Amino acid sequence: MQYITNLDSQKLGLYKNKLLTEEVILTDERLYEHILLFHEEEYKQLKPYIKSIIENPDYIVEDNRHDDTMIYLKQIHNIGKNGRVVIKLALGYDEEHNK
Repeated sequence: MQYITNLDSQKLGLYKNKLLTEEVILTDERLYEHILLFHEEEYKQLKPYIKSIIENPDYIVEDNRHDDTMIYLKQIHNIGKNGRVVIKLALGYDEEHNK
């Protein structure tokens, strides 16, 4: 498990008062069983920018396919790509993943 940064809850609208924690962590399960399997090249390119995408996004949108999940978007000019970070919010419904 890796600590990434803290969310700015003020940017989360209705979710801001529901968060258990503002800490953003990357679990080993998500890294090895999803990200590196399906998004390895994108992850390698965006890894240096993940913290910046979360702390200073251009846009934050709610994921309409997954409950309590936000997508942080930011144009990364250094590499000419749009960065995307998907964050599952910790709202107390998932006892196993409380961050």
